[in-house]
Amino acid sequence: GFRTYVILYALSKNIFTLKNEFQGMLSLPEGATLHKITSLLPPRSTVVEIGCYKGLSTSFILSGLRSNSKLYSIDPFDKDLNKQLEEIKKYKDRNYKRTEYELMKIKSKKIFVEKELKKRGFTRFLLIEDYSFNIAKKWNKK
Repeated sequence: GFRTYVILYALSKNIFTLKNEFQGMLSLPEGATLHKITSLLPPRSTVVEIGCYKGLSTSFILSGLRSNSKLYSIDPFDKDLNKQLEEIKKYKDRNYKRTEYELMKIKSKKIFVEKELKKRGFTRFLLIEDYSFNIAKKWNKK
């Protein structure tokens, strides 16, 4: 079935271990889907990810990118946690809010995520430590 397909796909693309190497709430089928989608992009693509957390989705995206492509991943990381907590208070879904509060307790520094990605051979990325709404105002890339 589908589960078998996902496992075989992840094994064939050498991405099966990413789920264990990086922390995050992404499932293996979701990660395999990110890999597949990015592998279909043409060379020299620019990909923007909003929300990196500890690099799990980032690693799946990077593993699928073709030559000369680049990923820009935007996340406030552990910067200004009080402001991030204020933003979470605005969410309506209690379960989502609770999950976000728990994740905030173990939020990573940008340099840690960068180091972990590079340690696994990923190079075509730039982590941007800020909020996406700030970056969107000054974004000038295609």
